[in-house]
Amino acid sequence: MQMKNYLLKFSTISIIVFCLFCISSCCCDPLNPDQLTPYDDDGVLKKEHFSSFYSSEKPGRICMYMESSGSMNGLFRPKHGTRFQYDISAILTCGELTNIITGVNIFNNNGDGVQQYDPSEFRRKMNKGDFVSQQSTFIPAMINTMLKDFDACACDVAVLISDMKYSPVRSDGTVTQTDIQQYELDIKNLFESRFTETDMSVSLICCESEFLDKNGRVLCSEFPYYLVLVGKASNVAWVRNQIIEVLNDKNNLMGCIDFNVNYGCPKYTILSNEVIGAIRNSNELTSYLSGQHCSSIVGFDDSFQPVKVVFGANYNHLPQTLVTSLQFDDFSICSHWGHNLDAKIVNIDYGQNHKSSNECSYVAPNIYLTVELTGLSMYEDDVIEVKLDSKSQDIEWLNKYYGATREGELGKTYLLESFINGLKLAKPLYDIQNSSMYMFVSKNNN
Repeated sequence: MQMKNYLLKFSTISIIVFCLFCISSCCCDPLNPDQLTPYDDDGVLKKEHFSSFYSSEKPGRICMYMESSGSMNGLFRPKHGTRFQYDISAILTCGELTNIITGVNIFNNNGDGVQQYDPSEFRRKMNKGDFVSQQSTFIPAMINTMLKDFDACACDVAVLISDMKYSPVRSDGTVTQTDIQQYELDIKNLFESRFTETDMSVSLICCESEFLDKNGRVLCSEFPYYLVLVGKASNVAWVRNQIIEVLNDKNNLMGCIDFNVNYGCPKYTILSNEVIGAIRNSNELTSYLSGQHCSSIVGFDDSFQPVKVVFGANYNHLPQTLVTSLQFDDFSICSHWGHNLDAKIVNIDYGQNHKSSNECSYVAPNIYLTVELTGLSMYEDDVIEVKLDSKSQDIEWLNKYYGATREGELGKTYLLESFINGLKLAKPLYDIQNSSMYMFVSKNNN
């Protein structure tokens, strides 16, 4: 009898364990049993994907520099306002920049020494035309001074304001052809090792202004001047976009080029409140959160295709003039695993009609891509891949300023080609190309 009770108790326990095992197995079936990369078994993006995220970063300190050669005088004559004066003042007083600009440094005749002014004093002297004209413009020496200050941690980003007309006038008043011939080599040597060994980048921003004679008469209404930004790539991207926003206010921006910027992958999310055709249980969409990143949807309604999904992406590290010009054809979308799937982008906009899910608000999207998927299979998991295709930076606008045969050509920039070629020799000009964004779609609707 005792043995019978023991066997009965053992059987009961075994049944309970078996049932618990079955329940556990049902509840713990992996969402991604086929281990489709870059996701783990639970359908969560693997941590190594996060390392590719790229975003701009506000610097702690900005040092600004200006050369005051004779070719710059026409930009700030006393008692006569120019677009140059307005733009530089607007940059110095921009709310996001004003507290981190440490001052404005005026280069001496050889470009290897500076006189510093606080921003308000600089604006006063600039508007009065008080800066003494220098005879020469030794651009390599100026940039070398900026790099030394950066190395000494005097700033996180250095910004040079200049017309970029290279004028290496010696103390005897002569200009040697050797200096001119070696200009692009000098620029290459300043940046080559830094581009290779560090994440330093350079951004060149071009603007136009009136150029006045000493009596205030306009000699040129489209005189080009430049801001050259040097520093850590993420910091340069942030400052570049702040300056672009200021310049766009008066439409004085002409173009922008980045050197040695690896744009990586933008932070992104899937807007869970804007997915059509995805289900989990009672037509409830589940967006899996993986380390502050929404990356997956679970299930789809086979009778409700096409499925529409909105990707919210933060491209704040790209020039904003480029972001707002993106077209459907600039993106590719496909099944990462080669499944028979029709995928396309049907809409691009910039946030007027979208609201990110609360759990992913940290992404702060500045562009929204509506993706339409047809041909999803109820019997196959899949990974959808969205990517900004290689897009060459626009440099055609530079042609307007190339070809000067002498420093005095007001509408062109003498030896600008050599400066750009020197940067290209240091590191070939990057195409703008981002790593892929992913979305996991599962047949598991439990």
